Amino acid sequence: VLRLQWVAKKLAFEKITFKKGTLRGYFITDKQSAFFDSVMFNKILHFAQIHPRLCNLKEVKDSLRIAFDNLNSVDEAVEMLEMVVK
Repeated sequence: VLRLQWVAKKLAFEKITFKKGTLRGYFITDKQSAFFDSVMFNKILHFAQIHPRLCNLKEVKDSLRIAFDNLNSVDEAVEMLEMVVK
C-alpha cells in the first residue's frame, strides 16, 4: 500500500481510492496549477489516449480524476501506475 501511495505522489494525485477492482486517482483541484502544463501530466494524457480500455479520464465536480478498472490486487494497481510514469 505504501508503494501505491508513493507512485501516486509521483503522479500528483491528491487522493487515491482502490475499491472493487477500480483504482481512482484524483488530481489537484487548482486548475491554474503548473502541474497541468508539466511533462508528467502530458505523460498521463498520452497514456490515457493510447490505452482507453485500461483507464478513463474525466472531470467530476470540478476536479479531474483518472480511473483504472479490472485490477485484482494492490500489486496490479502499482504496476499500472508505474506504466503511466514510464
